[in-house]
Amino acid sequence: MYHSLFRTTLLLVCTVLLAACGGSSEDAPEVYDNTAEVEAFYRDNADRFVFATPEDLPADLNWQTGAGLPTFGDPDAVRGGRLTLRIPSMQQTLRVVGPDSNSTLRGPLWSANTVSMIEKHPWEDGYYPGLAESWALDPDDSKTIYFRIDPDARWSDGKPFTVDDVFFSTYAQMSPHIQSPAINRVAEDNLGRLVRYDDLTFSATGTKASPEPLFSATQFLWMQRDFYRELGPDYTDRYHFRFAPVMGPYTLDEAKVQRGRQITFDRLENWWADDKPFFRHRFNPDRLTFVVARDDSKAFEMFLRGDIDWQFLDETTLWYDRAEESPIADGYIERAWHYNQLPAASSGVHMNSLHPPLDDRDVRLGIQH
Repeated sequence: MYHSLFRTTLLLVCTVLLAACGGSSEDAPEVYDNTAEVEAFYRDNADRFVFATPEDLPADLNWQTGAGLPTFGDPDAVRGGRLTLRIPSMQQTLRVVGPDSNSTLRGPLWSANTVSMIEKHPWEDGYYPGLAESWALDPDDSKTIYFRIDPDARWSDGKPFTVDDVFFSTYAQMSPHIQSPAINRVAEDNLGRLVRYDDLTFSATGTKASPEPLFSATQFLWMQRDFYRELGPDYTDRYHFRFAPVMGPYTLDEAKVQRGRQITFDRLENWWADDKPFFRHRFNPDRLTFVVARDDSKAFEMFLRGDIDWQFLDETTLWYDRAEESPIADGYIERAWHYNQLPAASSGVHMNSLHPPLDDRDVRLGIQH
């Protein structure tokens, strides 16, 4: 009786364990490859995605490289160490597009961790090389820009950046799979045509004329073709907590993320742009940690304790009234005012007072009130 009961119990336990082990494979997403769908999209939109040859490239282009612009990385900057910063909250997804992605992590995940095709110089009237080693405006069409991608450009997983990634990034941002109508609309409304000449040469044509057409080349979201080969109807779930390869200097180990508490990025040891003139001596910390502190007063206390390395003091009470607290008074914390020489844009409501009803002073006063 006892042995029979023991065998039955053991069999039940083994069955449960096997079921549990088998459940992990059942819960895993099915293998998916969107190659056929992507290629069909290119064919169906052949006026927008054009495949040409190097011989089709105009011969009279004036290629630019940003030559003559001053570099701005500080050679005295110390490489290494850890920098801990505060974020007020942490989104629950590592996706950079789609539901719940446009939140506090979007900056460190993408905006501050990417490289544009070209970059706007911080104080000179010009652009310096980013992913593109050279670029040219079409002499007859100010909406078309030609690019030659730097052959050194690499994703954070080591794979080269090519025109295939440019094409796919555009496809992905037009796809309903990402569940972001706003991004879909921006892509549809602003991109007229992409022309691929070879793996590293392409042109992009916008839909609207612009007084500064090159600026559009600084505003693009890159999505690696290989990583997003599984992008499909279940995109939001499949990529919910997967860190996508980036072109910037910092990578992320999803297993080390403390959800709701903190997230840490590690600097790539051999980042492809490390020795490029306009990226040299920048992005120096080896590790960037973002700690969640929802309350401003709590964040300031964490800063005083040394749990956060940098704090923006935008309240006079913090700047003046607490200046005598020991970490500040003892010199462990240095306060600094930072000025810039960038022109400040005017903002406000501008009224045309020449025509009714705004020619009536009482009406204008009422609106202001």
